[in-house]
Amino acid sequence: MVYANLFGITSTNLSSLGPTGAFFLSTLGELPVAGSLKETRFSPDVKLVFDATDDLLLYASWARGYKSGGFDFRANNKLVSPTLNDAFQFGDEQATNYEIGGKLSLGSSAEINFAAFYTKFQDLQISIFDGVLGFNVGNAAAAEILGVEVDGRWAVTDFFTLSGSAAYTDFEFTDFLNGQCYFGRVPDVDLTGDGIPELCDYTGNSNQLVSEFQGVLTADLHYPVFNGYELSYVTDMFYTSEYDASSTYDPALVQDAYATLNMRIGIGPENGGWDLAFLAKNLTDKQVLQYGGDLPLAGSTFGAKSNYSFFSQGRTLWVQAQVKF
Repeated sequence: MVYANLFGITSTNLSSLGPTGAFFLSTLGELPVAGSLKETRFSPDVKLVFDATDDLLLYASWARGYKSGGFDFRANNKLVSPTLNDAFQFGDEQATNYEIGGKLSLGSSAEINFAAFYTKFQDLQISIFDGVLGFNVGNAAAAEILGVEVDGRWAVTDFFTLSGSAAYTDFEFTDFLNGQCYFGRVPDVDLTGDGIPELCDYTGNSNQLVSEFQGVLTADLHYPVFNGYELSYVTDMFYTSEYDASSTYDPALVQDAYATLNMRIGIGPENGGWDLAFLAKNLTDKQVLQYGGDLPLAGSTFGAKSNYSFFSQGRTLWVQAQVKF
């Protein structure tokens, strides 16, 4: 009963605790649970390719795919499902994708690839924190993604190359009524129909860790210096706009837009027999929030606002030596 009361964990011995056990069983769900699943899906993928000129290729595609449903062995309770059996199994996810794009050569020194896509998800699989200790895998209703991607390379000289990529992504949940509220947000969705809201409506929100814009720019220099040796220098800059690091859209767990810089400088023979290099990652020493959420038990048991967070590694410097035999 302690586990049920404090941690929201159901168990088989609750049935022997009389009215108190019956209350927890109606709230948390009754064990044991079992299920079976057998699915057969047809996933078509149709592509049309057109060689418009010697330098331009265009394509269009349509595809439909599925992510199989399954069983959630990590859930401690039924959350808002009618029974623990209903919470135990989650459905398959369907995605339909439309894409158009092309590949363009600009003489012999440059090329550009471009694409635009639209993806529609149905029954998108998500992991929902139960507000206490566990996570329940379930299905959000629907989501749509619009995006544009461009990448290219340009050989500026025989020794120097510029390359880069950029992506714009517009992700929107078109129907997401079973979102877990972050601690302190008032629930606004009554899924069980008992007149008491339990969850939050995130319809119209983007997805966790999805930024609207991302881009990478890379400079690559390989220059002969003396007597068959080569100096190599590669640097890249990565940029992303802000994103939600929490699946509950906690305002305290939003990562602002940031840029990172990496580099590698090395020297060695042109035949590649050996190489000595100095590398630097995240030169600007940016501390990036990669994931976060409500700390289990903090709000439900102790009534305190507390988050856990994972951050990226700071500035890293090292020396690399390679020898080929």
